[in-house]
Amino acid sequence: SKSPKEIRKLKIAVTADCCLDCRHCFIDKGDHSAIKPGHARKAVDTLINSPGSEKKLELYGGEALLKLPLLEEITGYAADLAHKKRKKLAVWLASNGITLGPRELEFIKRRGIILSISLYGTRKSHDYVRRFPGGGGSFDALKLRLPGVFSALDPLRVTALLCVHPRFSAAAFDDFLGIAAAGFKVINI
Repeated sequence: SKSPKEIRKLKIAVTADCCLDCRHCFIDKGDHSAIKPGHARKAVDTLINSPGSEKKLELYGGEALLKLPLLEEITGYAADLAHKKRKKLAVWLASNGITLGPRELEFIKRRGIILSISLYGTRKSHDYVRRFPGGGGSFDALKLRLPGVFSALDPLRVTALLCVHPRFSAAAFDDFLGIAAAGFKVINI
């Protein structure tokens, strides 16, 4: 019989909930849905039980940190199963950074998660796209959170996901410099 195919990476959209209303986002935030824990466990089972020794679990939203108890359950289950199956597991969590408080940072640190914060660089680029409901930009709210992020977590385990909006493509280098100046050591464009 044929052996199952190796799965190296799995993305789980944890929730549609989000505190922002970004221009590019197509997720229905009024839905307030979240993945059922049983469905998340089945997805993790599929990832960990597939052939291969190195696995990557990526957790997204909306804003996944709005469902911290669910994240605790998913990551705890994944870590236990990976340990039992003797697989190396890396967990990545994408966030807009707005909800990163002490509880969230302690969870990320305790679980050894690599945090990816999505941003657009300078205030002008960022606030054009990443907005609160009602239209106000989120740059200042995110900037207030970053010192706490970099003091609580290893800066090499915090990744900036530099998004480039076509309207600001000529400013991409300035946006990159702005992200570096904000303290990010790892920047993915």
